[in-house]
Amino acid sequence: MSGATTPSGSKADVDLKDQGDGRQLGSMAVAETGLYRLTDGTHLAFAASGPLNPLEIADLRSTAEKMQPLLTASGGRAFRLSDGHLPDIRKVDAGHATSGSNWIGLLGSQDYVVTGIRQMSLLPVYAGLFLGLGALILAWRREGR
Repeated sequence: MSGATTPSGSKADVDLKDQGDGRQLGSMAVAETGLYRLTDGTHLAFAASGPLNPLEIADLRSTAEKMQPLLTASGGRAFRLSDGHLPDIRKVDAGHATSGSNWIGLLGSQDYVVTGIRQMSLLPVYAGLFLGLGALILAWRREGR
């Protein structure tokens, strides 16, 4: 008997049959796509379940064509960064252009409220003056020796 850990982390038992040549064979029904971890207490193995070429890695070419519907709907633009030139990032208001030939605009939502500002001195003025004069006197005294 060995144990299997599913991609979601739940445990399952797998009955292994000895093949006589140092191998054991077992099977279990899987309902999740992902990586399964199998162990007999001594050995550890991994098995993948699901498509070998899932949609997110089926075509890894960098093109703007797949994003074009979203770019058109949002007024955005795709930039190629391979030439080493990064576009400027600007804050833009709603209704204005969100991109240009060498810049990308981020819409400002104006969704914040400032409820107050509290400022306090790190050091009172007289204490700073006293410390500064004291340091000046000590330096002058040390230099005079």
